Parts: sequence; C-alpha cells; structure tokens
Amino acid sequence: MRPPATALKKLAAVARAQGDAEQARAHYAESLSLYEMLGDRRGIAECRECLEDSGGPLDGEAEENYARAQSTQGGSGVIS
Repeated sequence: MRPPATALKKLAAVARAQGDAEQARAHYAESLSLYEMLGDRRGIAECRECLEDSGGPLDGEAEENYARAQSTQGGSGVIS
C-alpha cells in the first residue's frame, strides 16, 4: 500500500502547484488514511503538515480524515 499512498501524496503536490487546493487536500487526506493503515509515521506527519499548510475548509471525507488526524495527535502538530 505504500506506493499508492506515495502516489497520492505526489498527485496532491501537483494539484497544489496547479492551484487546485481542493483536489490537493482530497489527495493528501486519502494518502493520510493509507499511511495511517500502514503505521508509516513519516508519511502521516508529511500529510498532516501538508493538510495544515493548505489551509481553508476541507470537504467531506477530507474533513473527516483531517479531523481524525488532528484528534490522534492532540492538535499539536507533533507525533508522539
């Protein structure tokens, strides 16, 4: 599952570079879910950081994934 998570993260970076913040957030959130299933702490941290940096409101599944990520880290931005 690591290759799909990595591919989604890269697609998110492309969408972000093209100015499509909504699509970027959706890809980051989906990638985050996969990294969480894998227990890949680095991937989780990178996706969380990118979601925070993308700012603005999240939609649907992206919002749920982001909220879940925030609750597991206590909103501190630090992974324990």
